[in-house]
Amino acid sequence: MELGIGFAVGIFAGAVVSVIVALIIAVSRRAIKTSAKTRIVEMKAIADAAAQSAASDAAPEPPAPGTGQKPEGTRRQPGRNTIVVGAIEQRDQQLNKSIQEVRDLLLQLATVISATESASGEAADSFSTARRAIRNLGDVAASSELAEAQRVLVEEIDRVIRSNAKLHTELDRANQGIAEQRRQIEELRVQARIDGLTRIPNRSAFDERLAEYISLLARANLTFSLLLLDVDFFKRVNDVYGHVNGDRVLRGVAARISDAVRQNDFAARYGGEEFAVIFPATDVKDAYQVADRLRQDIAKTNFRLDDQVVKMTISGGLAQCRPGMTAEHIVQEADAALYQAKDVGRNRILIAGANKPERADEGAK
Repeated sequence: MELGIGFAVGIFAGAVVSVIVALIIAVSRRAIKTSAKTRIVEMKAIADAAAQSAASDAAPEPPAPGTGQKPEGTRRQPGRNTIVVGAIEQRDQQLNKSIQEVRDLLLQLATVISATESASGEAADSFSTARRAIRNLGDVAASSELAEAQRVLVEEIDRVIRSNAKLHTELDRANQGIAEQRRQIEELRVQARIDGLTRIPNRSAFDERLAEYISLLARANLTFSLLLLDVDFFKRVNDVYGHVNGDRVLRGVAARISDAVRQNDFAARYGGEEFAVIFPATDVKDAYQVADRLRQDIAKTNFRLDDQVVKMTISGGLAQCRPGMTAEHIVQEADAALYQAKDVGRNRILIAGANKPERADEGAK
């Protein structure tokens, strides 16, 4: 009978190892937030209680009173008074090995739990039930009690596994939803900073980028230049050719600006027929070279409006940002140079603060 129970405990211990591994995986994903030292001490106490109970069960039974019979599974070695352990020794070794495996696994489980952050209440309650079943492992005295402990343990662990599987399914769906929402938000964020007509950055994007360069100048003394552009006589285009053709002109100008600026430059539609270009780490003289090439390119471009070809020109004002300047200040300087360029004949780029305006090519209007 004892031998049968010993083998049953060994088989059960193997089952415990398997199901607790599954429990470790489930609990480690949504584990209990608690003190690592408290959990480990508690798990050691559980394992020690199981070991003590196993040692108590492993003690050989005394002979029945008055019978003179020797306990089953023992024999007396001829010529000696020492009892040699046979089947009971095998049972004892099996029990000790099984308890040690459970103890080691419990300590591993305690380590996993101590390293985790949080868990659902259902997982915590289920673990407590399973833990009590493990703690009572050493107290089972009959195969029916052993089977009941195994049933409780397996049912509770299975319930946790099913619950976690459901939670993971819901979590995967939620993560997919969040990822889609993030993608949509990012698209909306990008679209919110792109001008719908010209498909280049809009005023909001320009204001953000300008603030970044102002901050960079303050931190690293990295200067930059700002160009403000205006399409000359644009109102006349709308009045003569209509707003649809006016939109075509704006799209064409935006395309020429995007092609003309350097890779690190930032071009945007400032508003209406006005555009802005930021030249990072560029002084006003170098920025003027890029800006004037752009002016010449647009002056040479043929804009087809319905069945007619129309020539367009632009005027611009350049300003270089200096330490201590605000975004409003540099915009005001570039805007003042722009209006001066319009006042002296259009189709030219002027530098803010220059003694003499930088003249455009011959034929400027």
